[in-house]
Amino acid sequence: MSMKKKAADWREARRLEAYDLHLSDVPQVAIARRLGVTEGAVSQWIKRAREGGRDALLSTPHTGRPPDLPLEEAKILIKTLQSGAEAFGFVGEIWTRGRVADVVFRLTGRKFHVTQMGRILAAAGWTRQKPAKRSIHRDEKAIESWRKNKWPQLKKGRKPKGEQSSS
Repeated sequence: MSMKKKAADWREARRLEAYDLHLSDVPQVAIARRLGVTEGAVSQWIKRAREGGRDALLSTPHTGRPPDLPLEEAKILIKTLQSGAEAFGFVGEIWTRGRVADVVFRLTGRKFHVTQMGRILAAAGWTRQKPAKRSIHRDEKAIESWRKNKWPQLKKGRKPKGEQSSS
């Protein structure tokens, strides 16, 4: 048996424990019950360990697909975007994911879906922002007065002690 390695996560630890119990001649039914898994799972783990050794039970990292926009290009993109949307011919200084995708296409010739642009911007620390649309007739003093005086009267509060609920 190879040297024991520290488990990377709880699932891996469970598989390794099942195999160790199996090597100690504990029946599969007892292993499954002890670990809270099915007998079929224990059977698969033992088979995998027989065929590939103890290392076959270790977790393998899933790296996923490499990004289409490498980190260096993303950094250049963010610096470029800081010059503002109007520098790229857009009306208004608001960056949308669609506008960013358009700029990336102009710079790199690669098309990206708007959701991917959202992920790239979020990874760069940019947050979604929606400008507040407020009426030019808005009266801040009247709003504050309503919040202080009228709202507390309308808001439901706790019932006084001794008053029974209908339920």
